[in-house]
Amino acid sequence: MYIAHIVSNVINDAMSAHTIAVAQLKGGEGKTTTTGALGAALAGEGYRVLMIDADPQTNLTHGLGFVDPEGATLYEALHGRVTFEQIRLAGNGYDLIPASLSLSGAEVELSSRMGRERLLDGLLRPLKGSYDFILIDCPPSIGLLTLNALATSDYVLVPMQTERHSLKGLQEIHRVIELVQAHDINAGLALLGIVLVKYDRRKILHRDIYETIREEYPGKMFDITIRTNIALAEAQIVGQDIFAYQPESNGAQDYTQLMREVLDRIENR
Repeated sequence: MYIAHIVSNVINDAMSAHTIAVAQLKGGEGKTTTTGALGAALAGEGYRVLMIDADPQTNLTHGLGFVDPEGATLYEALHGRVTFEQIRLAGNGYDLIPASLSLSGAEVELSSRMGRERLLDGLLRPLKGSYDFILIDCPPSIGLLTLNALATSDYVLVPMQTERHSLKGLQEIHRVIELVQAHDINAGLALLGIVLVKYDRRKILHRDIYETIREEYPGKMFDITIRTNIALAEAQIVGQDIFAYQPESNGAQDYTQLMREVLDRIENR
């Protein structure tokens, strides 16, 4: 293992998990792939990992093999009908709070609820001592679900494709992080880093965008880039994480390196 779980300095507070919102305000930027692969990589190192599917598209739930989860999901939990302890599902060394299509109506239904931006935080608090890492797959928009994820998280990890139009989504999520900090929704929220996905170092455009982000967001760009790898898409289709599906693939190698950088950044913060 990269860092022995028992002696790791990363878990400084045994009573509180490191909570990471994986967020982007544009679809198709690799949020779900990154959440699932990073969570599985951490679990493979012996960390206790909980992943939360907060996206009504339910891609994380389905991509990890829970095609039709029985019983209640995040939707019912946000409405106060069940606790996370009652609905969490056991995966390949990690746990999952599943999503359902019903989540698409939650933003409107909960809009008048007192403390609506902290509903997820209240659900998570009893569990934060049971995990080392909690990863939240956010919807590709700014709404109540994303706001709840940012309100309870320590960090934001932003994946993005190596395309010019993807820079706008990065700029927007960075602005939202600053607003969350400034309006005291979560003053301690920090941008953990930006990771480029579907990266091809042979393309001049990709190299240019990489350097542009390094200059505009100094110290926030992860060194590792996630190469285009068909195994990452295939794994989601068959309902497995990349390490269960093809552990020797480029995708598994790249997300292992991302995991190591994430651990280093949290340890050295």
